[in-house]
Amino acid sequence: MMQQEDFENNRKDYLFNKKKVSVVKSHNFVLPVWAEYCAKNQKEYRLITFDYHMDTRPIFSQYAYKKCNGDMARVNSYEEQRKIYEKYIKHKYDLDKIEEMTRLYVYHDEHITVGYNMEYISELFCVCKDKQDYSDGYKHYFVLDNYTKDSDIKKFCNEAKEKNYILDIDLDFFNCEEDFQNNKEIIAELIRNTDVITIATENEYFDYLKNSSQWTNELALQKVLELIEENSK
Repeated sequence: MMQQEDFENNRKDYLFNKKKVSVVKSHNFVLPVWAEYCAKNQKEYRLITFDYHMDTRPIFSQYAYKKCNGDMARVNSYEEQRKIYEKYIKHKYDLDKIEEMTRLYVYHDEHITVGYNMEYISELFCVCKDKQDYSDGYKHYFVLDNYTKDSDIKKFCNEAKEKNYILDIDLDFFNCEEDFQNNKEIIAELIRNTDVITIATENEYFDYLKNSSQWTNELALQKVLELIEENSK
């Protein structure tokens, strides 16, 4: 049966049997969820994420850019970023501190690099549609296009789930219901093999990228939650 609780950062937690699912609006707020999960066993986990973008912008980069008034030499010196990191790495399993850090310093496309540096994420396996320039350092990514073969993405996801992982889904990955149906089987298999799932609704990006006025954020979330419930029995 589904249980739900509201948090200040718009997070909603669901429980399907023993499978925990956390839904957030802005993708950066998955960080406190990851911190909570990793704190239990004091270890890192692999991340498997489905997202239109790779979301691997450098750690605290947008905050640093604003703090340095666009002075890229200062931004690239990493001084501002280091101050934040050193302040919070000592409290990486303190959920209040990590939520504070997330709210003040982490933008919605930096959470993966922050997750690496905070030692929540050991490896990233990303299925995306838009490969960004600053993502070249990441070995495991699969960019979907019109030439994608089902066998190729299945092979990629089979390799990804060989170690314990957190499954992460950004709803803007699904630009229409056909997108959801085409990836349903692969995502269902990944759901079955993990106990922790994070979902970002990213409403503005979803609406900007969707291909149909009939395809709403609420409908996409409903379908993903139903898929999780079906594969949690």
